[in-house]
Amino acid sequence: MRSRFFWALICAGAVLIMALSVVLLRADEPADSPVQGAGVSPAPLDAVKVNARAAYLLAGRSHTPLVAQNADTQLAPASLVKMMTLRLAFKALRDGRAALDDLVPVSVKAWRTPGSRMFIREGELVPFEELLKGIAVVSGNDACVAVAEFLSGTEEAFVAEMNEEAKRLGLTGTHFVDSHGISDANKMTARDAAVLGLSLIEDFPEVLRYTSQREFTFGGVHQFNRNGLLFRDEAVDGIKTGHTEEAGWSLVASGLKDGMRLVAVVMGAPDGPTREREAARLLRYGFLNFVTVKAAEAGKTGDVVRVFAGKRGSVPVELREAVFVTVRREAAASVTVKSELPDGLVAPVEKGQQVGIARILAVDTEIASRPLVAAENIGRAGFLKVALDSLRLFFLRLFTGLKVGPIGE
Repeated sequence: MRSRFFWALICAGAVLIMALSVVLLRADEPADSPVQGAGVSPAPLDAVKVNARAAYLLAGRSHTPLVAQNADTQLAPASLVKMMTLRLAFKALRDGRAALDDLVPVSVKAWRTPGSRMFIREGELVPFEELLKGIAVVSGNDACVAVAEFLSGTEEAFVAEMNEEAKRLGLTGTHFVDSHGISDANKMTARDAAVLGLSLIEDFPEVLRYTSQREFTFGGVHQFNRNGLLFRDEAVDGIKTGHTEEAGWSLVASGLKDGMRLVAVVMGAPDGPTREREAARLLRYGFLNFVTVKAAEAGKTGDVVRVFAGKRGSVPVELREAVFVTVRREAAASVTVKSELPDGLVAPVEKGQQVGIARILAVDTEIASRPLVAAENIGRAGFLKVALDSLRLFFLRLFTGLKVGPIGE
């Protein structure tokens, strides 16, 4: 009789443990709550006043804004549009839809395109690479149409692709109506111009070979790059100028100095010399006052998190990619990384699942954050271990305030 009572008690306990395990472990299943890296500007964005309708200064790698003036005002960008034309051209090269030595036929429409030109002729077969030079160096409107028709069949279809790519890049203040920027119905913000220019360089660094070229000859016509900063500042290597009566004088200038990349945007300056002077001033301000540093390497951080109900008792933690931050020069030595992790996780844990946050500090102030993720898969254990860990977890949470589950924002 006692034996039967004993086994009945054991069975009842097992049922209770099982019920607890289901309630507790399901309640603690990891949630999908990705944390976006949040760059915080290390200085007032209006620290520099620019003689133009709008301006923006953006640091590469960290993507930290350093100067912003009317940054989200939509303006006619003129030939700054060509940055997107170049982006789609280099994307086609990367995807194998075009090659540098492809011969591109010149249509009547391309030949007759007004404004700045590289002087291609109707019926000519022009190497794709020469058209890239024509766009990047001498701002050839005719070259833009030829590239657009070659890649998409018509300029209209190409412009639709330009707008789709703008959406993909998050350029919410941008809309294209042509491939070259002649129409003032094209719209872009200074912020979008900086993001587009930086993405062009970071995604397709080979473009700099063309944007930094100072002169270009085609068909016996010799022309110079319209970006005058290339002739005066060795740090400058691009990217694009723009001008129409409505748009005024604009320039997206990129520079690299001591390993730090900056992109300066000036839109709607009163004249050509002013746009160059103001862009140079923005770059000088950035290089003198700020530095971009690698706060953390990609990969395992050395941290581990305890795992309940798992086939293994812990999981290592990693950063998906290296973390770069841009700070004032005097704060560079103070950059540190603090890992914020839970006391434990409940299996299963999937590789790449967010488990915590890496907080990047400068002078004890948080300036950025990145998700910390599980570096390995941890499968769920068998019934007995799940049951025992459920009880252990119950009492740990009850008496110690144990924090279990991923930490997110």
